[in-house]
Amino acid sequence: MRILTKVLAILIASTVMLSGAVSVNSAGSGGNALPESFTGRDIGNAGIAGSTTYDAAEKKYSITASGADIWNTEDAFHYVYRKSSGDGQIVARILSVEKTNEWTKAGVMFRESLTKDSKCAYMLYAAFNYTGFSWRSDDGAGSTMQGGTDGINTPYWIKLVRIGNEFMGYESMDGVKWKLVGTQAIDMPGEIYIGMAVTSHDNAKPATAVFDSVSIGPVEGGQIVYADNIELGSIYLPSEDKGVRLRFENYEKDPCEYEAVITLKNSKGEVISTKTFKKILSKGEKVKNQLLLFDKFTGLGTYLINVTVKANKSSVINEDRVLTVVEALPELSPIYKTKFGWNGHFSYTTPDIASQTARLMYKAGAGWIREGVFDYWNAKSAEDRYSWIKPYNIETVNVSMNNDGWQNTYEKMELYSTQYGSFAKQFKDRIKYYEIWNEPNQGGFWGGLEPNGADYAAVLKYTCNAIKQSDPNARVIGVSTSMTDTAYFNKVLENNGINYMDCVSYHPYQYPMKPEDIIENSTKAMKETGDKYGGWLEHVITEQGYTTAKITGLGISDELQAQYLVRTQLIGNTVDYLKSIQLYDFRDDGTSPSNVEHRFGSVNNDWTPKPAYLALGNMARVLANTDYFGKLSNGPKDFIHMYMNYDGTPVIAAWSTDKGQVKIPVGTESVTVKDMYGKKTAVKTQNGELKLNLSGAPIYIYDRNISKALLFTAAEDSRKTNAGYIKQKLDSISEEKTKGELVKQFDTADLAISELLKTSDAEGKYDELKKQLNSIFTFADEVVKAYKNKKVSDIQAYNITEGIYYYVNAM
Repeated sequence: MRILTKVLAILIASTVMLSGAVSVNSAGSGGNALPESFTGRDIGNAGIAGSTTYDAAEKKYSITASGADIWNTEDAFHYVYRKSSGDGQIVARILSVEKTNEWTKAGVMFRESLTKDSKCAYMLYAAFNYTGFSWRSDDGAGSTMQGGTDGINTPYWIKLVRIGNEFMGYESMDGVKWKLVGTQAIDMPGEIYIGMAVTSHDNAKPATAVFDSVSIGPVEGGQIVYADNIELGSIYLPSEDKGVRLRFENYEKDPCEYEAVITLKNSKGEVISTKTFKKILSKGEKVKNQLLLFDKFTGLGTYLINVTVKANKSSVINEDRVLTVVEALPELSPIYKTKFGWNGHFSYTTPDIASQTARLMYKAGAGWIREGVFDYWNAKSAEDRYSWIKPYNIETVNVSMNNDGWQNTYEKMELYSTQYGSFAKQFKDRIKYYEIWNEPNQGGFWGGLEPNGADYAAVLKYTCNAIKQSDPNARVIGVSTSMTDTAYFNKVLENNGINYMDCVSYHPYQYPMKPEDIIENSTKAMKETGDKYGGWLEHVITEQGYTTAKITGLGISDELQAQYLVRTQLIGNTVDYLKSIQLYDFRDDGTSPSNVEHRFGSVNNDWTPKPAYLALGNMARVLANTDYFGKLSNGPKDFIHMYMNYDGTPVIAAWSTDKGQVKIPVGTESVTVKDMYGKKTAVKTQNGELKLNLSGAPIYIYDRNISKALLFTAAEDSRKTNAGYIKQKLDSISEEKTKGELVKQFDTADLAISELLKTSDAEGKYDELKKQLNSIFTFADEVVKAYKNKKVSDIQAYNITEGIYYYVNAM
């Protein structure tokens, strides 16, 4: 994934073909032999042998390869290569790539050895018209990629440069103007391999890629200039240093004068501050991690910064960027737990970028991150990928990906569960939640086999046992269906799956439907399915989101995405048994405006904030250290929900799916109203009644003196919901006498509580409410007694006691 906030420019001469470059000529009269000094061979477990033909007249290489991929901990591909010593570069134009798979790859590569798990740097073109710079920093470690440009077509130029142990990947439309895709330091010896690499991403079906204009030689130019935002996405808390981190390395001229200037402007374009850094470097000298900081400022909002860098008075960088200052995070009570989270997708980035991305989530107030293991478990790779857990104390859901079908025999399933058990042992006390597979109801995740709930239940059993053996306190999440697939969930439960999961997860996408319809209906449907087998499963929505791709009927605007994602979380807060919603996903996966998958993020592809990031961050701050009480009903299109802060301040979240005015009897002269993005307004009431015009953008109302009677009104709404659930489960009891006695006992206790909540002086009767709740506990004892006497089934007892738990918890 491209780090757009990092500007790294290598000053290369404008010509592509290098003076002093090695000429690539045919070694034989037939025109098909490889040029002298080049060798072609398969690396790794290629299913079908690869080959290369060379057209000497047109200087074209046609490379045919199978291979699973150049990725993860080991590669399988065809390599056309020669040895390379010291600094150097390879340039090539890719004329065509046969699309065996979207991830069929063709590119240029530096590689330490010819083993399948060797260190490497790879500048690639993927068959779905996408570029990337990937690497493996250690033998046998996982791979990482920084994405380049999407939506581009062949012919297309790529280049890979080595200076010392710094490897840099470039792309170009014309071979003259080059754009950096990524850079990575990899410790390699002086003599390594350099060449062209192709993988079909399908071991049973080879693909052919055609290259020309291939040149290998010394690096032209040789100056490295960084001007990196100190914080990823240039998003800062008020107390953080704000500016850029500079790095200069002079490999070319002696001497070279570098000058960096950063200018801070407000939203009106007025200059607030300017800072300058100058340094003269002799050839071979370096400046690393030089901070150029603005004077301290804490004003919230969006600013503009201009970054200009010159080398010997020639412009290298001249960029306008956005700088955002967000509100400081409140100190959280140890008993508070938000349901708000995101999918991370860290596995495609460096450990450093993963940590910085987690920090951005932390700054928004997220309490959950869902992150996957995309390759076979590797202890060092996993440690690197999850290095961000402890610093930010965010609850982590680890999802095991299942995209190669290798678990589809019991022998392989046992290996899979053993490795996952090792992973759980390694991360004991750091990761609590483990989600078994992703969307197993989809055929693409079964290696070509049809989805099967019974087989998945077997996977669940093996893996749950391995995880619990390593960490008895771990929570296993099962099912993880695409959409709300109650039929698949039911099949898993039929095959005893309920005994091998603590939570059930699902992905109820129905964009662009409104979240009020999606969350309530999906959670209810999955709850009713689970209740047939005993209930008591926590629910986790591990994917839900909205794309902002410009596609009619699918994509929505950035502003509407912000509204829908905040409302998704607010509706989730109303569902007792819903543990968390992890929005999909945190960052846009690409930059194409019309690619659905590229536009689900709450931040842009360059990590700068979309409206959703700011709106969700504001929601998290307003609702920090609060308990949800219930809904203040004002009609089917108006949503007014009541919270209480631990400091005694009532907080109201309100919005409408239509436009309309509402009246709320807050009982105080004025309140503070905060809009969806955090702008505060003091609003006076009329005789204690607050009149508001609501829209789809949620607002928050709070004041210490808001009438506590509203809390009891909201609690009555929650009581009614939970009482209805309990009565539904009581009605399923077939033994009429037992059912009649339990219904009568519950109705008596429930009615007393309801009447108490409805009285005008309910605020003064809290002690009496606690006393009445004791009658609910007595009722629970009677349910347990009826179960022991075999008058109530185990499933009925589970469901009723679960309902009691949420009933009491809501009070």
